[in-house]
Amino acid sequence: MVVASVVAFAIFATSALAYTHSVTLKQGSTGAQVMELQKALSLTADGKFGPMTKAAVMAFQSSKGLVADGIVGAKTGVALGGSVSGNFPAGCTSASGYSSTTGVKCDSANANTFPAGCTSASGYSSTTGVKCDSSTPAGDLDGGFGTISAMTQLSQYSGEEVGAGSEDTKVLGFEIEASDDGDIQLSAVKLVFDSSGNVSGDSDRLIDYIDSVTVWQGSEEVGTADAEDFTKVSTGVYSKILVLSDAVVKAGKKESFYVSVNGVSNLDSGDIDSDSWTIAVENVRVVDGSGVTTTDTSSVPAAMDYDTAGDGVSISFVSFSSASDTELKISADSTPESTIVSVDSTEDTDDVVLLKGKIEVEGDSDIWLDELPVLLTATGDSPVAMTGNVTLVIDGQTFNETVSTSNASTATITFNDLDLTIDAGDTISFTVSADMNDIEDSGAATTDFDAGDQLTISLTTTNRASIVAENEQGDQLTDSTEMTGSATGNAMTFRTEGVNVVMGTPTYEAVTHSTSGDTLTVKYTIPVTVTAFGNTLYMGQQAQFAATATASNSFALVFENSSTPTTADVTSSAVVALSTSDALVSSNGYILDEDDAKHFTLEVTQTVPGLLGAVSAGNYRVRLDELRVFTGAGLESSATASNIDLLPTSSFRTAFKYLTS
Repeated sequence: MVVASVVAFAIFATSALAYTHSVTLKQGSTGAQVMELQKALSLTADGKFGPMTKAAVMAFQSSKGLVADGIVGAKTGVALGGSVSGNFPAGCTSASGYSSTTGVKCDSANANTFPAGCTSASGYSSTTGVKCDSSTPAGDLDGGFGTISAMTQLSQYSGEEVGAGSEDTKVLGFEIEASDDGDIQLSAVKLVFDSSGNVSGDSDRLIDYIDSVTVWQGSEEVGTADAEDFTKVSTGVYSKILVLSDAVVKAGKKESFYVSVNGVSNLDSGDIDSDSWTIAVENVRVVDGSGVTTTDTSSVPAAMDYDTAGDGVSISFVSFSSASDTELKISADSTPESTIVSVDSTEDTDDVVLLKGKIEVEGDSDIWLDELPVLLTATGDSPVAMTGNVTLVIDGQTFNETVSTSNASTATITFNDLDLTIDAGDTISFTVSADMNDIEDSGAATTDFDAGDQLTISLTTTNRASIVAENEQGDQLTDSTEMTGSATGNAMTFRTEGVNVVMGTPTYEAVTHSTSGDTLTVKYTIPVTVTAFGNTLYMGQQAQFAATATASNSFALVFENSSTPTTADVTSSAVVALSTSDALVSSNGYILDEDDAKHFTLEVTQTVPGLLGAVSAGNYRVRLDELRVFTGAGLESSATASNIDLLPTSSFRTAFKYLTS
């Protein structure tokens, strides 16, 4: 009886009272819009949508042939005798008739195409905060009573470094799970930046540190604001409600959200040396499927909410290079081993490669490289006596520099105007070569180029400090922290005639063992290929343990202990054998025909007691230290005859073998 009388009165009342619909209403809704509804239904206008209001709405819907669900949506709003505030289909000016452009009924379900609180596609809703052109207005959310069931901090975003000019540095992250009752839309989030941890002298102005703030749902941007739009709450504390767009979490699902900032490009070094900021979330505004907005503070995790000074997640502002973990790393890469290099006595020898290396750029910033210095070190004569031009080939580009006229034994040359950009994460190669002068063999120290002189080119740690290299922000990289490593070349010996030596695969094997299994005798084997150039040369038929080869002993070998490695001189029991598969003998030595490779094998058999009589047990290896050749047959029988010495590289050695008695 009560419902019937209410229905009858409500139907009569709506013919006289206009109702303008702007937001979906349901049981539990409150506010001025509910009061307008109650007035239209001739109910007590207390602004509370209770059971009586719902019953009246259902009765009214039934009388109009609408679905009697008790929810006041677009159709019910139109039927109540008013209009949907400005939300008519295109070509309609009221709920009557049909659209002049599309032909749809002006009171069709498409009438309310804008989110609640919007009268057009421009701006933001006055009630929910969503963008009026949002593709997901509250009316499109499934379910009517969705809420946040859980909000969890993503703890990996804490203490993040924001560099000068850095873009979209994530400083805060959280995960939101919607309840099973319905979808939810995050319409806004209130953020707070706090500099209360700064020391005296650091700026407390937000705009001195960041340009803008962006909120992301996964990889999609859902809201942004400039730093200057934040409100200063108190000294060093800034807050703003960031309106979000299309930030929907489906019922029972989880979505990740992130807050990123863009650092100002001109961060003051005095501000960032001891700054201490935090970022916090004060609350989140959520819209459910019925259009009701809730400001949720209780779901925000304690570790990221804001109640008092210093609350929230810490942020550190640093230089761009520090934030991007920029490091330029230099290293040698397949640089040539020490050897004898054939040069002419009448013409220059061009493009002798002396150093190969690589430059790796780690971090997130590209590097602009403009100057690269290297060191030339000569033995015997000066660098300028040996070469007049040095060439750098880097990342496919070629640069040339002349050598100083000084007669000093070292010279630093700088390749400049490189204007080379190395992308972050890339590694480029470089090669340094020299055009060698013709050998004069006058014997004049430092002023000419004599046979046997040596030259080394290296990019040293001292050179590294003079490299001109800048990050994306134009800051010079700091040596030792942002530029590391070096590339050391090997000494090349230059002659008009001599030998090139190539080592095969060295081996060792245990020959005898003690009853306990310890090695008693070990045999080391070093195969080498020797090729003469510039002339037919000769070498002795024996090898010996010594620092220097003698006339008849063409090869000099030493033992090395792995602990330093140091040379172990106790070799009295070692047996050294030299054999060849293709070299012929003339007088007392092997013939090395010009440009004809000859193959030799060195075998060293060592008995443990003899080696360990004066040294400790340990790991030992054999190294080929020197090779002596002669320019004439028979000269190898005379220790005082003229000769050519070869200093093999560190690769002319076996692996270590552990020996113990």
